[in-house]
Amino acid sequence: MPKKNNRKNRGSRSNASNGDFQSRINRQIASSRNPTLVFPVTLCAESTLTSTAGGVLAGVFTMDPSSCAKWSSYAAIFDGFRVVGGRLKIASIPANGSAVLSSIVRFAFDNDSAGTPTAYNDVISYSEIRDVPAVWSGGAIKVVPFKRPKQGHGEYLWLDEQTPSGSLGGLKYYGSGLTVSTNYWHVIIEYLVQFTQRS
Repeated sequence: MPKKNNRKNRGSRSNASNGDFQSRINRQIASSRNPTLVFPVTLCAESTLTSTAGGVLAGVFTMDPSSCAKWSSYAAIFDGFRVVGGRLKIASIPANGSAVLSSIVRFAFDNDSAGTPTAYNDVISYSEIRDVPAVWSGGAIKVVPFKRPKQGHGEYLWLDEQTPSGSLGGLKYYGSGLTVSTNYWHVIIEYLVQFTQRS
């Protein structure tokens, strides 16, 4: 008995497979251009925190993520962004038990102000606070998380990527009674940023 020619069947299956693949690609392209789609990204910046000539560690990490290395790359692609939260990772530079003085450093997240605290009283009454020793040993990393409260109908406000300084608020910190003019911490701040509306 002669063998059946299955080329036509194989060709039909191949055409159907190609059609399904192209259909999936078309849907994914359309989805990527959806103006309501949200793209979460982690942006990072690092620095060293040094005590003042008065033995104080004080400052604020603003919610403006434009100092992060990858910011300009994403800002060139998207029209809107919002910082919804993040975390600060801290490594102690001096070792515990060294001649360097230690104390409590208090962190407080302020949703709409980025003023630098000048006393413990400036960071005492917040609802979102975290205390960290100025010095510790063992190579452990301390983590201070922060998050924005949601607005209105459970949403965060979108901002124009052309004005990242419009991202208000900051993670404030204050500690005193420390050794003067000393490098205390190496820190990395990680912002959880959401982007939307491709340019």
